[in-house]
Amino acid sequence: MKKTLLCFFSVASILFAHNTFAETENGFFLGLNLDKSIKAESTIMNDVDSETKKSSFDSYSYSLSAGYRTASNNRIIASYAKISAKNKHYDVTFSGLDLDWQFVYGSRLVQPFWGLGFGSYSQDDSAKFNDGKDLSAFSLQLMTGAKFDLNDQFELSATYHVRTMVWESVEVANVSETSIDSISSIQLSAVFKF
Repeated sequence: MKKTLLCFFSVASILFAHNTFAETENGFFLGLNLDKSIKAESTIMNDVDSETKKSSFDSYSYSLSAGYRTASNNRIIASYAKISAKNKHYDVTFSGLDLDWQFVYGSRLVQPFWGLGFGSYSQDDSAKFNDGKDLSAFSLQLMTGAKFDLNDQFELSATYHVRTMVWESVEVANVSETSIDSISSIQLSAVFKF
């Protein structure tokens, strides 16, 4: 399902683009993003055997972003995000910073795009079981979607977003464990352009 949606949005971005990298006004923008998972899974691996433990969870997040729009309508975006993850065994919050690049096609009302990025996250309140410091993770993101230009200052977007977070290893009963979280989600964004 995840790969099918990603392929669909990618092909649609290419087919429906009026003019690739159209000229627009460059400038700064601020945004608010809301995100709800479609599928989220955590995989735990250890260094003793090849057994992996998988569990699914629900997540939602919000982020505040600031960025720059180039004359060719591409974007570089820095965001501060809070992600809440829940399943029947735990309820945790991740906080972090993302740096994303978005490649936007066309300059009409609807503008398809794709993007990629990376981030750095920490798990809030994890210091109690990690020698007094919060767990940290490195994040990679892929995205595709469409932007809707409402006027010169305001823009909305809908994005299919895939994020993979690789957490630092922790020692559990003399065994080193590494956790990898994969989150596929739909993100809605509102942007104010300067």
